Amino acid sequence: MIKRLFIVGTITGLAHLLNLITLKALSKFADNQTISLIGEIDSFFLLIVSITTFGLQTTTTRDLAINENTWRESLEQTQSARLIVGIILMLFGLLGFATTKNYLFFFAPVLALNADFALYGRGKPVWGAIISFIRLFVPSAAIIAGIMFWEDVSLPLLFAVSTIFGFLIAGILVSRFLGVGYFVKPQLNNLKLYFTNAPIGIANLSYFFVGLGILNVASYFYSAETISSAYLALKLYFIYTGLRRIIVQTFFKELIFIHQALKVDYLTMIFGVSFASLFVFYPEITLPLLFDEEALKIKNLFALMGLLAFISSISSSSNARMLIKKKDIAYSKNYLIAGISTCLIVVILYYLIGDNPNMIIISCVLGELILLTLNGTALKEKKYYSTRITLILPILVLALLYYAAFIFLEESFWRLTLSFVLLLIASLNILQTLKKLNSK
Repeated sequence: MIKRLFIVGTITGLAHLLNLITLKALSKFADNQTISLIGEIDSFFLLIVSITTFGLQTTTTRDLAINENTWRESLEQTQSARLIVGIILMLFGLLGFATTKNYLFFFAPVLALNADFALYGRGKPVWGAIISFIRLFVPSAAIIAGIMFWEDVSLPLLFAVSTIFGFLIAGILVSRFLGVGYFVKPQLNNLKLYFTNAPIGIANLSYFFVGLGILNVASYFYSAETISSAYLALKLYFIYTGLRRIIVQTFFKELIFIHQALKVDYLTMIFGVSFASLFVFYPEITLPLLFDEEALKIKNLFALMGLLAFISSISSSSNARMLIKKKDIAYSKNYLIAGISTCLIVVILYYLIGDNPNMIIISCVLGELILLTLNGTALKEKKYYSTRITLILPILVLALLYYAAFIFLEESFWRLTLSFVLLLIASLNILQTLKKLNSK
């Protein structure tokens, strides 16, 4: 199990590394208008995937894992339903003549027919990770090649075409590995699956807007330069959430127990603090490494993104625990409120403050805080917030002391020694806390 987790984690990490290389290339060689449009297209593709998936991915993955004899029928029904919704979305492509990026709806069926999630349900996570890597590699390689070799190429168009091609390749490969057909017959009666999974679907679609998806709303108000900056930050956050998900999935079956949920939240909070520290303590190193020197002009934006990462990590286990405890209605309501609130806040902040990328990230931060409050309340677990604050408080205090030393002490032997001591204390505290949580 550990070997498999290591392989999946490595492949997933390589995929995200490829994303980082692409972001660096874009920030260095593309103008704000180009980055903004690519960001909108990227966000729009994710919106299409969220609509066609609408909760079916979660339940189908479960069914594929437990139903050895009927998993093919289950997958076919799911893909049939997704294809029908994809065809319906094609009609919205007609609006592309009025709204530029809506023409991407024409390709919704291609995105819907990719069933890479099925590989995880059938116990083939390594192949699932490999195919996901291939799907990401195609547009990333196309962008990098376009920058290096084709001066006059339209990078947004190249990104759109290569992303569609990547989904097509992934879908065909999945069908080959599972021994099922790529094309399925669209049957209207399979649409009932969407109604069956409505609570989960509403939650997943709503949460999409508390992150990269918010660009679908913000792009109608904020300038291309602002969207460009926000996209770089939110794409990093998107990568962070993908890596954090590995921690949650590793302990998914054990999340029925409160002490395991606490351990998962503690691990993700540590990860969140570490991730945020890169942008709060070392922006002069991190940002030029990931992007270029120009990124230092918006270092506050990335510091806010780090805050967003930490806040979202406080209750990483809450969504899984709500589903396990069959609180589907509360689950759906909470995510819907958080998603709608984020969309409203980003518009309100535009009119109150102005065209500033920080406002887009702040809207996501507030959306996460709303979700944290609602989920914690819905779970009705004793000392839900205070327990998690108590667990992470020593690390936060040590991080603040480290930051104070970094700011007020000049670079010297004493600052280096103090930093080492604080890091040692933090490491010992983490080990002691994990030992305590494991003993419960």
